[in-house]
This record gives sequence, structure tokens and C-alpha cells, in this order.
Amino acid sequence: MDASLRRLLEGYLEGAETRPARSAQLRRMAEAPPVWRKPVDLMPMEEYERRLLAMEKMLENLRLFLGNPEYQFSAVQFSMLLVWSLPILENPPSVQVVFAYLAQSHDLLDHFLQTTRFKTAKLKNRIASAQPQRPDEALSVAGSPDTSSAHITSDYASTGEKRARDQVEDENEPPPKVQKDRKIDRNRKERKTCMLYDQNRCIVTKTGRPDACHIVPFAWNEKESGRQTTASFTIMIAACFGFDSSNVVMSIGLGSLYSGLGTSDKAWNMLAMTPTLHDWWGRGYFAFKWIGAKRIDSKTTDVELEFRWMPRSRDADAEREVIVQEELGSSKAFLAGLDHYYGPPHELQCDENCQTCHNVNLQCIAQPFTGHCIESGTIITVTRSTQDVPKFEAMIILQWALIRASAMSGAAVAAELLENRDDGDDTAGLPLTVDSLRKLSE
Repeated sequence: MDASLRRLLEGYLEGAETRPARSAQLRRMAEAPPVWRKPVDLMPMEEYERRLLAMEKMLENLRLFLGNPEYQFSAVQFSMLLVWSLPILENPPSVQVVFAYLAQSHDLLDHFLQTTRFKTAKLKNRIASAQPQRPDEALSVAGSPDTSSAHITSDYASTGEKRARDQVEDENEPPPKVQKDRKIDRNRKERKTCMLYDQNRCIVTKTGRPDACHIVPFAWNEKESGRQTTASFTIMIAACFGFDSSNVVMSIGLGSLYSGLGTSDKAWNMLAMTPTLHDWWGRGYFAFKWIGAKRIDSKTTDVELEFRWMPRSRDADAEREVIVQEELGSSKAFLAGLDHYYGPPHELQCDENCQTCHNVNLQCIAQPFTGHCIESGTIITVTRSTQDVPKFEAMIILQWALIRASAMSGAAVAAELLENRDDGDDTAGLPLTVDSLRKLSE
């Protein structure tokens, strides 16, 4: 043991006879170490370089398609490509479809973070023509009456609403084709079921009086307008995150997000956490990674999740351009800007007045019964209904992808900067609808 650490321990235990709580606390720490496994890097370098090579090829095709040799990915688009399914990234669909998916990236993160109120009266995003080098022609694909209002675009209002509290109040006009924006109340029975599974304790700190926290926001199908917005993203989610029809587990969960009002207000889309962690989760300070499941019996299954603190981007402008060619070089500037993580303090060679250090060090939590800080790599075990585990897995995987993209891009730091990219041609194309994406994919 380090000599200085030994002296600190001896000093801490001095007077233990008159302050027995100190020795008792140290005993609890020693007797109850947390289940922990060393986490892999958020973006392993070998995988990062593979993704960069795929992005470089994709970028070349997009520039030809748009007739714009200067086109670059925004930080949001770049971050989303970092969490796409690697096989899809390396073998992408047509350039038209890729462009459509990238156009949706900003709005999908915004919908997940729940930082704005959605409008469809003013449409910004347009899709370029399917003809390479002729983005001025419209993509003449009409949406069906039921889906033509489910656009990928949104206008941005002030922030302050956070996904974590799931208290989004949409005060704007409903999308076209919706006469009344129907809304449902929370399902108390499902909340109670979640609490029973999680033993009425926070799954991380094991303390009482937790919130029932939605993994994917309740607002995604709380109202008809939210459900339609969610439906507009489903083709992209299915293609880019491995939720396609060949993966039954994923497709079951995805369908539950838009098939009706309140269809994901279920125990398989909830976790019990303290109000503080609930808030931090909604701000993208941490995420849960799916590890695996072990069936206990025909009715219940134990699921292992890995707790991961997220980085705080030094640059909160999620619309900044990321130069792929520079990332392929030695600088790796994008990853270099992700060196500050929330959670227990890290030893960084920073200026003593580093504001980023100050911001991340304020977000740290410990299990009060043992005193152990919650670190990245802490394994959390929860129990869920065996028949609902596939849907639960789908929610965790989607959450893991979108929180990572939000954190890496800077969108989680300053979501008010999250704007749609308008590729400079307001007259090109029609608003992208569910039907148009489906036809592009065929």
C-alpha cells in the first residue's frame, strides 16, 4: 500500500473508539465492493478508424450526389455515424437514403432529448433529388394521408424541458391532419410493476423513494403528435441501429414505440432511479449499456447493465463541421475533445480554472450504504418479466446509442444549438415523410 495512503487511513481511524461510525463505514466499504468490470473505451481506436474509412467513402458519394465538393458532416451527423451499426456503415444503402437518414439525425436526437416543442408549420429540411449532381429537382414522393404529417423536421424553441422528468408540454399547434392532439395519462399499474421489480429502490444507489424513469421518453407516444413524430424516425432507426425485420428482438421493441398512444408506457421501458439520477440521465450525463440476460425461471429474467459516465464535449456547438480527413490523420481532434467525463474526479493535466473540469466534477454519486463511488463499469442487475426482456433490451440499446451520440456531439451540453442543417437549397425536394423514406429504401 502506498505510504501516504496508509498515513491517511491511520489518521482517518484515529479516535475510532469515540467515533465508531468511521470504522463501521470503512468495514462496509471493504466487505461490500461493487460488481465492476473494466469498461472498454467509448470508441475503441481500431473501430474508430474503420468507421472513419467508411465515412470517407460515404462523404465522397454525398458530395457527388449534392454537387457540393465542400460538404462536411456536422458534429451530430458524425456522432450518429459513430453509433450506427458497423455493418450498415460499411455497406450503406443508396446515397439518397443515406442523405435522408443524415437529414433526420438532428431531429431524432432532439426528439430523444425532448428539448424543444415540435412544429410542422415551417419546414426546413428538404431532401435532394435522387438524381446525382441535380439537387434542384424535387423528389416526387407523396405521403399517405395518415403519414404525410410525420415530417422529419422541427422548428426550435427555447430549451429547459428535459427528457429526464418526462414533463413535456406541447403548447404548439398540432401537426396537419390531426384535428385534436389526443393525450393519455401515465399508466400507474405499469409504474407499480416497475417498482416491484426494482424493489422500490434506485437500481444504482439502492436508496428508497425513486422515480419510475422512462428509458425512451414517454412523450414519444403520449400524444398523437408525438406518436406521429416517432413514427417518422422508425425506418431510420430500424436500418441504422439494427432494428430491422431480420432482428425479431429489436423490431418488436421498435414497433411498440409508435403503434399507439402509451404503447411504451410499460415496465419494460422503465427503471427506478433517484430524482437526481433521473435528471442527469435526461441530460446525457450517463447511459446504460446492455451486457446480457440470464433466465431465472419461466416468468423472470435477470438482466445485467453496465453503468457508463459520458464525456462532456468541450465544444457545445452540435452544428460545427467535423473534417473526416483530419480525423484520419494523427490529430484525432474530435476524440481529443472528449477527455472530460462526468463521475468521480479524474486526474487531468488541466488548468486549475478549467470550466469543463468544474462542470463534470459536480456530477458524482456514491452508494450511501457502502460509500463506494459509482464508476463507469459498475454492473447493475435488474429483474424483468421474461416475456418482456426483448422489448427491454431494445429500449436499452436505443438509449445507449442516442445518449452516446448526444454526448459526443455536444448536443447534450447545449441542445438549444441543435439546428437542422439546411443544405442551401430551400426549393429542392419535398418534406420527407415515412412513405418517401420507405420508397427510397426499396
